[in-house]
Amino acid sequence: MGWITNIIDRFQPPLRRFRDEEDARPSVAALIRHAGTTLPSRVVAPIHRNDRGVVSIFFLLMFFAFFNGTALVYNTGQTLGPKIKAQAAADVAAYNTSVIMSRAINLTAQTNYAAVRNASAFSCAIATVAVYVGVPINWLLYVKRQFDAGVAAAGGVPIVSQAVGAAFAAAAIIYIIAVELPPYIEFITATAPSLVDAFDTFGRPGDLADFQKGLIAAIPQMIEDQRKITEEAFGPGISIRLSQPISSGDSGVAVNSPTGGNTGLISAPLQEGNLLSALPWFNLRFLLVDTGWPRSQTLRSIVEGKAVTCWWVGGVPTIEALSLFYGPQLHVLTTQWGPLEFAADNDDDRKAFSVVATATEENESKRQLFLNYWFKYGINNARETVAYAQAETYLGFDSSISSAAYSPPIPWRAWTPPGANWAGRLTRANHFGDAFSEDSTMRDQYKDTILRQGDVSGRIPKLIKH
Repeated sequence: MGWITNIIDRFQPPLRRFRDEEDARPSVAALIRHAGTTLPSRVVAPIHRNDRGVVSIFFLLMFFAFFNGTALVYNTGQTLGPKIKAQAAADVAAYNTSVIMSRAINLTAQTNYAAVRNASAFSCAIATVAVYVGVPINWLLYVKRQFDAGVAAAGGVPIVSQAVGAAFAAAAIIYIIAVELPPYIEFITATAPSLVDAFDTFGRPGDLADFQKGLIAAIPQMIEDQRKITEEAFGPGISIRLSQPISSGDSGVAVNSPTGGNTGLISAPLQEGNLLSALPWFNLRFLLVDTGWPRSQTLRSIVEGKAVTCWWVGGVPTIEALSLFYGPQLHVLTTQWGPLEFAADNDDDRKAFSVVATATEENESKRQLFLNYWFKYGINNARETVAYAQAETYLGFDSSISSAAYSPPIPWRAWTPPGANWAGRLTRANHFGDAFSEDSTMRDQYKDTILRQGDVSGRIPKLIKH
């Protein structure tokens, strides 16, 4: 045991130096700091020279970072994939709906223009017949007036007055044959071949109105069929819902009454006309365009036959009657009010021309993510991924006019060829909240994932901002 005592005695001075002042026990921290100077070099030196396993530590750290990066990339793809797919489905559904609405308006404008032309042609046919019949009648009245004038000029003598009256009548007949009969015969020759065809136009405005009714009634089903096709094209898991904001009818604009709303069906921004909606364009077509035809047939040279008077007497009442009769049957835009039509130049009026589409992708990535607990924050792994889009139908020609000057309140958009150039486009989602408010099915369907128990005012702005 003597050798043990020698070792203890040898290390006593250092141990005494490393005692704490307040504690009689040796200080462990002091012993560790002084280990390099106290312990023999043959014990400490191998520890400094042995670097085996150092690379393994760095490899483990780098592998952990690489694994997390790979998991992050995979998780991001898993969560953004449904979002991109849902957004594409919503964009396609909204745009396709706006295109169908645009085609409905274009066909309505074209049929309205055709109805105007046919009504004007029928009025010209009636006016032509009035000239056929009225001119000979006016000639007879003219000859009689000349005969009466001759009798009055003879002073009432029976035989003389009759002779003078006959002479006056004969002079009137010679004048008619020499001056007014040739243009009359020329007018009949020019108009008779097309008169039968002109009379065939009588029922065409009514047929066009029936076509419009069928078209407008079929638009919601056409849009619904297109929605189903879009769902099938994007594959299973995609659910698309369409909704349409409803105009409140401010500033005298007619209120849209779509078949959509809570049913999820979308209608075109068209409504039935009224007694005055067709009146301006029926009259403008007849009075400014088609009256040039009889003037070119030298009707003004038939003065005593009063051909021009017969034309107006036959044509004007006809065009007025047709405009009032077909006005309630032909369809116009929802921005038309009475005989005038206002441009949809504000957000409220554009509601009837807009559609909102929401697409839901069933998100199955939640159980497929790497380290799902770590990426719980910052990655959307909700049960459903919802995207939305808004589109509208617009008239580029109208936009060009409005940019240069204020759009005049006249119904040219639904009655002229430039008004048949409507097209669809995607727009900013400024009617998204209105669509949710109007569509209870859409609101109930997404309230768990978007609206949080129907809190529209609180969640919708955040969703739009996102």
